Amino acid sequence: YVCSTYRVAEHYQSGNITRKITTTVEAMPEMFVEIDPELAKQKGIQSGDWVEVSSIRGQVRVKAFVTPRIQPFVIDGKKLH
Repeated sequence: YVCSTYRVAEHYQSGNITRKITTTVEAMPEMFVEIDPELAKQKGIQSGDWVEVSSIRGQVRVKAFVTPRIQPFVIDGKKLH
């Protein structure tokens, strides 16, 4: 799988400071992962399910957000999610 990280407007940088502010925590209360609908169907994942995302650096349990905004890549004719 191909993973990418990004920031959300509600939290500054890693959220070290903003995750302690009530209003920003209300706006963005938990971490999430966006998954394309095809991969979600293959894995039996629905929006709101808790899933584990792991890499060589570690693992984290987050809520799934199934969205067509995220699309698989086609690299050398092979589909990669």
